[in-house]
Amino acid sequence: MKRVAVLLLGVLIIGLAPGLVSAQGLLGAGLPGLPSMGGFFGSYKGCGDGAPLFPAPTLYVGYGASDRPTEFGGGASALGVAGVGNLGQRYRDEGIWLGVTAPLTFNDYVSFLASGWYLIPTDGNDSSETYYNTSGARLGSRNWSTKRTWWYVDGLFALGSKCGLSLLAGVRYDYYTVQFNDPNVLDFPLGAATDEADVVSQGWIPLVGTQYALNNATTNLVFRVVGIPTLVGYLKYNETINGANRLEASGNYKSGYFVEAFAEYGRKLNGAAYLGIFGRYQATHGQVDASVDLLPGNTSDTYKIGVNRNAWAFGGSFTLSFNMPMM
Repeated sequence: MKRVAVLLLGVLIIGLAPGLVSAQGLLGAGLPGLPSMGGFFGSYKGCGDGAPLFPAPTLYVGYGASDRPTEFGGGASALGVAGVGNLGQRYRDEGIWLGVTAPLTFNDYVSFLASGWYLIPTDGNDSSETYYNTSGARLGSRNWSTKRTWWYVDGLFALGSKCGLSLLAGVRYDYYTVQFNDPNVLDFPLGAATDEADVVSQGWIPLVGTQYALNNATTNLVFRVVGIPTLVGYLKYNETINGANRLEASGNYKSGYFVEAFAEYGRKLNGAAYLGIFGRYQATHGQVDASVDLLPGNTSDTYKIGVNRNAWAFGGSFTLSFNMPMM
């Protein structure tokens, strides 16, 4: 699957290269600082020309991966599950990203954009888990097969100059889950082949930031940064050990941060079509003081859980205007 993704991206870039293509970024279609790339009710407008109320949506296809493994781990100071006081999972988030943006342009200085992105993960990205006892000594490790789901939607308002600097504010809902199964227990004598685990993270991430755009009636270039020095959301982690003991941990994010940088370049082709290339990098860190149930026995404790996720993506975008008259 990985080779297919790389091949798909190569073909996409080759197809984009002759025209060095359109730009409507994750936050960009029809936003101030970005021109409308053609619209359902109007044609493309350059700087100072206004924009249709509903510029055409933009579709994205790209390849992404973690620049280092996504890390998930936690520990209890004194209490352990089957002697385990701390554990950590390491795996890569890798695959094909599909995205769409739907803008709403009020005037040359105020607009709103709804966006959605979904990851189709590649196969073979197993997780490596390491265990320590309550004193910090290593107990062993094992590998898991993983099934990942990651998608997010966001809505942002943009205030500022259509050609130049804009301020951005909005919110993102981020859903992220990993299922762990079929463990290799050769290096972990406490484990069993029937063990399984899962992690679920739901984030409501406030977004503030800025973007700067250079554009005209044929080309568009945009740079944008958004983020927040905290996380708002919920984390849950479950794992069975040796088939009989189960750890169930859950809690709200107590601290953390999120930052995302995005860049895109695009160019108008013949007619009403626009093609673009984009690059994106995002980093997420969250900390949870989780309430933990250790089963059987209904023993409870506070368990510190941290999540670190760093991922990049690049690929192409496409917009098609129907050049219908404005209503």
